[in-house]
Amino acid sequence: MSEVIAQREYLNTDGIPVIVRWFKPEPAPDGDWKSAWSVQFGDEPPSEERSAFGIDSMQALNHALMLSEVALKKLHPPLLWLNNRDLGLPSFDAQNALRMRHPLWQPVISLLRSEWDPMAACVDETVYIGAFSTLIAMIEGELPNLAGYLAAIRSETFKLPPNPDSDMAIAAKLMSLRSR
Repeated sequence: MSEVIAQREYLNTDGIPVIVRWFKPEPAPDGDWKSAWSVQFGDEPPSEERSAFGIDSMQALNHALMLSEVALKKLHPPLLWLNNRDLGLPSFDAQNALRMRHPLWQPVISLLRSEWDPMAACVDETVYIGAFSTLIAMIEGELPNLAGYLAAIRSETFKLPPNPDSDMAIAAKLMSLRSR
């Protein structure tokens, strides 16, 4: 576990404290970056760390903040910060509206939904918007190791065993979207 760089205490509407900790971004095995966070309810032990990824430490941290906001808003009973339901975190709502207008957004999501096995089990795609945004940035910049990034998402986010053949095939198809 890396160093905690930020922590915030919320209260749920039942008055139980919920502590969220964000950890210092660190290099991911594929050369990108990951940033983790955990949630602790009252006196219970902290939850398993969840990770977000980015092409650099800042993007990974930003994605961790936004993804934690998505996850925290789904909790019941709802959380309050400063007696308000606004959790004081960057929101995917505004950024998501911009991303949805990107010309590669729908083709990338459609390809992943139809042909990449981790997406078959995905119930809530909003949790992975940061990863999809990074994929689009990698495709546009023709950055190397797209298959490595898919492998990191597969293992770290979806907690699935490696499947390099699938990841390499999808990476090639994703790169072909750029030329359309």
